[in-house]
Amino acid sequence: MNSFGKVIPDYWQICYPVSYYFIGAYLYTYQEEIKKISNIKIISLFTLALATFTLTDTLSSWNREFQWLDHNDYFGYQTAIMTVLIIIIIWKIPVPKWSQRLLKSLSTATLSIYLISDLTDQFVYGFFKLEIPNLSQRVMAGPMIIPVAFSSAALVGILVGKILGLPFKKKENRGS
Repeated sequence: MNSFGKVIPDYWQICYPVSYYFIGAYLYTYQEEIKKISNIKIISLFTLALATFTLTDTLSSWNREFQWLDHNDYFGYQTAIMTVLIIIIIWKIPVPKWSQRLLKSLSTATLSIYLISDLTDQFVYGFFKLEIPNLSQRVMAGPMIIPVAFSSAALVGILVGKILGLPFKKKENRGS
């Protein structure tokens, strides 16, 4: 595409987790202003981005195996744009009072859930691979396996987060 360099440099690949942190901080800072954007505009932008990315990814993979490239991989700009739009759409959905505590626990534990998920995924998927050796049967069991994998990572991640946070809670209590 560009013989002198890339349009979007490779540093995004190694710094995408930090970039997501700053994107989240920006969105949180301007949350009230963002919520004022009309639903029609957000849904239209989401649909346009989804259609554009689907079309370009389909065309780049035409008549061959799907091409995982820098722009459509988990660290790519397509994922970042869709993530931002999905977060904005979710903000516009009213949250029932009963689920706010659960969502707050999950949102404050996302880093520990993310960090522990590799370990719990290896255990959960390894277990199901042994118990259900046939791949097509495992695919059919996916709706059960995926929630088990997420729940185990969430439970362990929240527990680890609470344990690691104990020394800081004691310091806060002494300071009061």
